[in-house]
Formats: sequence, C-alpha cells, structure tokens
Amino acid sequence: MGIPLEVAARFQLNLLIRPSSNVALYQDVPTVFFPVLWFQQKVTVSPEVAADLRQVHALPTIGYICAGVVIAFGILLILWFPLLKLICRRDRVPKRQRDVEKEKESPGPDGADSPLIFTNGLKTSEKSSTKPHDSRTTDKGPYN
Repeated sequence: MGIPLEVAARFQLNLLIRPSSNVALYQDVPTVFFPVLWFQQKVTVSPEVAADLRQVHALPTIGYICAGVVIAFGILLILWFPLLKLICRRDRVPKRQRDVEKEKESPGPDGADSPLIFTNGLKTSEKSSTKPHDSRTTDKGPYN
C-alpha cells in the first residue's frame, strides 16, 4: 500500500450524431461521436512533501518496533526481581544463621570461647576445679 504522488482527473463529453429522417440537415450524416467538452486536472506532489510522506509511511513500522521494545523491557522488569531473589538466595546464608556463626567465632566479653555462654570470667579449666557459687551453702545468711 502506498501513497499516490501524482493524480490526474480527465473528463470528456461526447455527442452521438447519427442520421435522422425527421431533420433534413441530419439525413446524410455518418454515425459518429462528436467531442463537445474536454476537461483535465493534474496534481503532482512536490519533493519536500514527498519526503514528509515517506516519513509518515514509516510511522507504523517505527510504532511496532517501539511497542516491541517497551513490551520486552516490561517483561524483563517483571521477571528481574524474582530471578534476582533466586540467584541471591543460593549464595546467601540466612541472616540469623550468619549472626549465630559470627557469635560462635568471636570471643565473648570475658574471653570465653562463645559470647552465648557467660562464665563470669572463668576459663573452662578453672570451671572444672571450682564449685559453682551457691548462696545457700555459705555460713552467712543473706542479710548478715
């Protein structure tokens, strides 16, 4: 499908002349079409307008390309977040598990192996030789 760049309109009015027995002037006339009126109109598109029409003719193709790019980008955005979660989930350790492992590796506030076990500053070798403190076994009462 294209755009016409040149258009011509032509019109011709003819009169049929044939012999007539009623009119003496037309008794010996041959049968012929006699042209009475001729009309012609021609329109040509200038080169500047033709260049603009070529651009207009390309607009549907450009529109399809832009629509395809926008749809592809939209699908990419829709799929990006779930794919990112799947990719990152494989490599990441859950936060709670990472915090527990970090606490196990670092020494506690009193130098013990784990900050989860509070030993009142006693090392494991000292804990085994000493009995735990119990306020009920002392000679003094709680208010003495």
